[in-house]
Amino acid sequence: MKKGIFLSMSIFILGLTISSPFPSTAKSLPDSITYSAFDWQISNAQVVDPGKTMTNNKGTLTKGYIIEAAADAVSPDAPIKKGTLRITMSAFLPAKDMPGQKAGTWYVQGKWSITDENASETEKKARHSEGVVRGDLFATSNFNPCASQGALSARVLFPMSLNGRVWARGEGTFTGNEMFEGTIQMDAALWPDVAKIKGVKP
Repeated sequence: MKKGIFLSMSIFILGLTISSPFPSTAKSLPDSITYSAFDWQISNAQVVDPGKTMTNNKGTLTKGYIIEAAADAVSPDAPIKKGTLRITMSAFLPAKDMPGQKAGTWYVQGKWSITDENASETEKKARHSEGVVRGDLFATSNFNPCASQGALSARVLFPMSLNGRVWARGEGTFTGNEMFEGTIQMDAALWPDVAKIKGVKP
């Protein structure tokens, strides 16, 4: 087996065992933290890159699959009102049962971002930006969403990042189809202005 494929499969196993920091730390967060829930409606998705599919005795892997779609806020608390969703993802089907993975199930993981339609080039390139929200996604499916059609749900996470003008982190779910046309529902913990409140750090 090629080294690159082995590393990709290892990343799947590692990524799918990562637990979200949001629920486990919510009870220990300072009282100054507030909470918010918001949704985006995702539509008009297009495949930017179909990626590549490889098969060997360990299973089948599709990697480098990229889609873009329109993201429109459903709720007023969404940090970006109108923008572009971009997802880069991979999907792995193990040939036999593996630790944490079952044969016959596709394991999907990827990176997602929503970029404000008015974001500057500087904001788009910045690690933390008011114009871009980004994070990770994970899903399991009975089909390869990079190659077949069907209903899909995914776990959507974003680490500590700018949410408008405050720091936030959270998690949510995507519900829709294999093109990620549907709804992203997020729950977030919002940090106060750390310059004004001593001892509170994101």
